[in-house]
Amino acid sequence: MANFIDALRKARLDKPIEFMTMIVTVPGFIIGLVGVAFVYFQFLDLRKSLDSQAYGIISQELAELNRLFVERPEMRPYFYSREPLPDDPLTRDRVLAVADVYLDFIDNYYSQASHLDWTHYNRGGWDAFIRGSFERSRVLCQALCKDQDEFGDAIRDVAAGICKGVTRPPAGGVVKPIAPRVTNRPEAGCRQP
Repeated sequence: MANFIDALRKARLDKPIEFMTMIVTVPGFIIGLVGVAFVYFQFLDLRKSLDSQAYGIISQELAELNRLFVERPEMRPYFYSREPLPDDPLTRDRVLAVADVYLDFIDNYYSQASHLDWTHYNRGGWDAFIRGSFERSRVLCQALCKDQDEFGDAIRDVAAGICKGVTRPPAGGVVKPIAPRVTNRPEAGCRQP
């Protein structure tokens, strides 16, 4: 260390311009390193915040769906006990409306899932819940089958192995145009599983 200090003193006297350049450059370099470290840690905090927000959105939507089933317990059998769609038009429309909310939740889950750091959450549990949702609900399968072009690839991939009539998305993301709907009855190809 003493040799370094002696070398600095000698450089100050022998090469004053180079010495002043070093005096200005070294602190600037150190400040730059501190700045980069600060930005890096800010980025990590932002990532954690966005991760938490994405998980919060998914959890909030599931809580709202659960609240719907608490407020309307007559809907539960259609989504948890494989009950077929009812014949009564009013009840049928209500059940299909709940199916749309349920499918929107699942589709949103898959759109948020890629933004989560799954080391903090149980991805396997969520995926099992979603697979089970299709296994437990004929109505959910029928509603997805009828409107499958309106949903993302991930939800269709999961349901295709469970729900008859639901197909995997086409390669390249080409989607056929949606034909005008005449009735809310499931399409012919959408059989009850």
